[in-house]
Amino acid sequence: MHKTWPSMAIPVYIGAALALLLASCAPAAAPAATPKPAAAPTAKPAAPTALGKAPATAETPAPKPAAPAPSPKPAADQPRYGGILTVVVFGDPPTLDLHQESDLGAHVPLGPAYNGLLQYDPLKNDKVISDLAESWDVSKDGTEYTLRLNKGVKFHDGSTLMARDVLFSLERSYNAPRGTLMPRKDIYAQVLKIEAPDDSTIKITMKAPQYAFIPQLARGENVIFSKAFTEAKGHMKGEVMGTGPFKLKRYNAGSQLELTKFPDYFVKDRPYLDGVAYYVMPDAATRFAAFRTGRVMLTAPGGSVLSASEGAAVQSQMKDKAVAQKFTTLAWHELLFNFTRGPGVDFRVRQAINLAIDRPKAVEVALEGSGRVGGLMLPGSEWAIPQEELLKMPGYRQPKDADVAEAKKLLAEAGYPNGFEVTWPVRRGREWENIAIFLKDQAAKLGINAKIELLEYSIYLDTRRQGNWDMFPISGALRISDPDEASQRLMSGGAFNYGKFSDQKYDELHKKQGSTMDVSERRKISLDLQKRVLELQPKIITAWVDRWVGYWLTVKNYVPGIGQYNNSKHANVWLAK
Repeated sequence: MHKTWPSMAIPVYIGAALALLLASCAPAAAPAATPKPAAAPTAKPAAPTALGKAPATAETPAPKPAAPAPSPKPAADQPRYGGILTVVVFGDPPTLDLHQESDLGAHVPLGPAYNGLLQYDPLKNDKVISDLAESWDVSKDGTEYTLRLNKGVKFHDGSTLMARDVLFSLERSYNAPRGTLMPRKDIYAQVLKIEAPDDSTIKITMKAPQYAFIPQLARGENVIFSKAFTEAKGHMKGEVMGTGPFKLKRYNAGSQLELTKFPDYFVKDRPYLDGVAYYVMPDAATRFAAFRTGRVMLTAPGGSVLSASEGAAVQSQMKDKAVAQKFTTLAWHELLFNFTRGPGVDFRVRQAINLAIDRPKAVEVALEGSGRVGGLMLPGSEWAIPQEELLKMPGYRQPKDADVAEAKKLLAEAGYPNGFEVTWPVRRGREWENIAIFLKDQAAKLGINAKIELLEYSIYLDTRRQGNWDMFPISGALRISDPDEASQRLMSGGAFNYGKFSDQKYDELHKKQGSTMDVSERRKISLDLQKRVLELQPKIITAWVDRWVGYWLTVKNYVPGIGQYNNSKHANVWLAK
């Protein structure tokens, strides 16, 4: 039985054989129920995580013998109750319905109001631990998951969490009402049925085994709603009703969103904070000024992080007040093609642009060195094409002269000997604008004149979904470092397949890798799938992003999530003042 489920390095999810995956699971410990708050350790800033590198074991190592007669810790190191954590965010949530929204703009400020069945450990977030589900079992054939819920969990309106709420929430995510967008429906592609045998048990039956189903359940977006509350309201676009450590206090669009401590939170002695306040600041310079002056204590993941130069400034000029920490993300930038319209329908155009882009320079110039060259999977992870092989492929190889010459020939063959004009919708924001400008300059080498149209955040999201564009420089972020998650985005009819790409061979490889339980065989299939993407170029991955988060030294127990959606509850964070 598993007390934790290591998540970012897949072989340790399951082990090298099916038997290790499908062994019965032991009751999982309560997520953060430290017997006495004063004993909780303060997390040190973590070094950038090398994803895909598994810990040696899923179990917590036995503690070393304590040193003789330890001196008492200074009072400043003891967790304290009280205080408001102030956080800066780049924009308003498109809506408040976390089942329908897929962007960090909603999940960062609203994450503390909710729980999922499982979660990534907030202090060591490369493993899966319990949340609302206190334990789980997996059948020997990998097709049945039984999860037992914690007893006495309360929603913010005082009602008690029941299995029917979980059943309702999961079904709402994978079998949404007609006309409702549910971006996580692809997670549940292998689900046959979900049942609630009693008030505290959930049983999920699969059509076939799904290698990464437990990590997928632990994604930060898979939150549980109140069935009665949601049905009474009719929708959740303007409502917040969860079981999380904080509940909504007030929301002033364009200004701030405030959460206050939920006194009946089911985890003993949590949260420490009295509340969390999110301040909306679309402008990067304004955000950084607010951080430097102490108006906000934390720069949120995603679009509100520091640039590399700002991180360096914090390290050199504010080291007695604040921390600037570089961390590995599962985020990247790409140029996406529309397969229903525009020049990119022609493979020769897609390949020409791919050949022209100097990816190392993209990292150096557009990302200030905080990034990596990669393909469909996180560079350096166990699933990715080995870097030495990738760097020999068209578009990745150096120097660029031969690639650019070949690209011009391809464009001429496609009927564009002098290039063409195209409009690129671009999300307003420093990182997105920098990448778009860089790509524009690269495309200009082929005579392509890309006109950049800057869009506000909410309009950018609508435009991306509507598909009324030819090419689109966008960003993406995985929730877990797994081929199942990465390849869903190009599946025919997939929720994140904004360009409407469709390829039968790709679809077959995606389905096969997801249900293959042998690690070595799955790795081979995943590599074939990634090479299929490079062969067809439905999107050009420009660079993977390493990001910088800033937080004041008074903020304790904060660890940035590896998957940026997976560690936003702040139940363990406390303020040393």
